[in-house]
This record gives sequence, C-alpha cells and structure tokens, in this order.
Amino acid sequence: MSSIDSTSTSTSPRSFSRCVANWRETEGKGAESERQRISRDIHDSTIQPYIGLKFALEALARKVPPDHPLAKDIGKLVDMTTMEIAGLRRYVNGLKGQLGGKDETLGSILEQKAARFAEIFNIKVSVEVAQEGNVESWLADDICHMMGEALSNIRRHTNALFARVRLTCDSRMLTLEIINPRDRGVALHMFTPRSIAERALALGGRCKVETGSGRYTVVIIEILLLP
Repeated sequence: MSSIDSTSTSTSPRSFSRCVANWRETEGKGAESERQRISRDIHDSTIQPYIGLKFALEALARKVPPDHPLAKDIGKLVDMTTMEIAGLRRYVNGLKGQLGGKDETLGSILEQKAARFAEIFNIKVSVEVAQEGNVESWLADDICHMMGEALSNIRRHTNALFARVRLTCDSRMLTLEIINPRDRGVALHMFTPRSIAERALALGGRCKVETGSGRYTVVIIEILLLP
C-alpha cells in the first residue's frame, strides 16, 4: 500500500489565514453588492411612489381652503409622508454606508421622530438619552423604526396621552424602553409585539414587556452590540 504524502493534504497556518481573509473579503463584497441592490430597489419601488403621493397631497392641500374641516387632516398626511420619505432615505443611506449629518446621533434621530409623532397624533412623547454610544446608521434606522412602531401601538391600542422613551447604549448593549400608562379599568394581560420582537431577534437581540406595579406598560428592546 502506498503512503500518502501528508504535505499534499495539509494546510499551513499561513495558507489557512490567507484563505479566511480571502473568504471574508469575498463575503464582504457580496454583502456590499446586495446592499446596493436593495437600496436601488427601495428607491425605485418605494421612495419614488411616496414622493408622488406627497406631491399629490400637497396639490390637494393647495385646493382646500385653510378653514375647511379637512385642511388640518390633509396637512397631517403631508407631514406623515414627509416623515416616511426621510426615514426611507436614511435607511437607504445606511445600506450604502453613508452616515447622516456630523451632529446626528441615534438620540437626536429618536427625538426628531418622537417630536413629529407627537405633533401629528397629539400624544406627548419625551425622549431620555441616559447613555449613548456609536452605532451603525442601518442599526439606528432599525431602532428608530421599532420605536415608531411601539408608539403607533400605543396610539392604536390605548387611550394614553403621553409616552416616554429611554435610550441606554454602551459598547456592549443597546437598550430602548418605550413606556406608557395603562388604561384604567382595563384588565391586565401580557402580550408581545410580534413585529418588534421579530425585528429585534433578527438583530441578535430580544424584546420583552414588563408591567411592574401595573400602572405602566414598558416595552424593552435589547440589542447585543458585542458578544
């Protein structure tokens, strides 16, 4: 039986490291290409129709007298489409690896979105940034989206007139809490906001709901930044 030359089947540490480096480079290029494709698709299939809708609403607003009963509602719809276009553009820029303005932080983005939400839906929203670290723009957009969805749930499913948002972020963990008072006379029942929980899970985190003394409902989103 002939022997097998071990040198022909083994891989040196240097060769192995080079293979890993090449694999990571190829994977990175593939991911970048996919992000670019998705950003173009979002721009063409979503942002452009939103812009068309915004133009149509603005044209309608110009036809409606300021004292018309629907004038305020049409103005709110214009503001909502403007807000969604800005969010989509931020998301596309995140996919492209482009950050926002030099002074833009996750906290400031959350404050802006909360202020627009409060103005449109007449629900007071306060944002507290207990601690803020640096996060990628795509992650900032996901966090902003989850906050917006949590606030929308409060508007749709409760009679709350105010909500609080608290952000804590260090090098290892990002925690976002959305807090609202419970409706009086309504039986306490536990729930999980499915869409938020699924998005948090996809980001390597989790979503949980706490009621504490029963006076408040707290949606807690935790995203692990470093293992």
